[in-house]
Amino acid sequence: MARINRYRVLLDRADLERRLEELSTLTAAGTEAARADDAWLLGQFLTGVLVGTGRFARGERLSGRSLICGQALRHLLILLARHEPSLRRVLLDDLDPMRRFELAQPELGRELDAILASDPPAAARGLLDLARRELAPKLSSVPHRAVDLVAAQIPK
Repeated sequence: MARINRYRVLLDRADLERRLEELSTLTAAGTEAARADDAWLLGQFLTGVLVGTGRFARGERLSGRSLICGQALRHLLILLARHEPSLRRVLLDDLDPMRRFELAQPELGRELDAILASDPPAAARGLLDLARRELAPKLSSVPHRAVDLVAAQIPK
């Protein structure tokens, strides 16, 4: 099934407007950001960091890097987009949280880019530090003990 988040119909001779509206509604209801609550997203973020650094340390460098800089980052970006105020929120893509994040959150985007330029263990520590700084004041559900435990597992 195709996924869409925005559309515009200039000429409709086949009931296209209605079908696109239905598809857009199904897409919005089915996106990870729409389905997931904060606790689940935080758990996925921490799991990606923990498992990714473990794999990287065991020599599974590609898999580890992918989990840290892909999966963990993706869940963190959804949380940041959800809880960080921005006048440019409309620029965000609700199908891919990595698209246009830097436009909606320029300072965080630059900081995240610098963090991700590090080796994966340093990037994991940087992502945890950023998550703690940005999300802890905004979310009562941040599992501080879990964040501390994950951080303690990352090799220095």
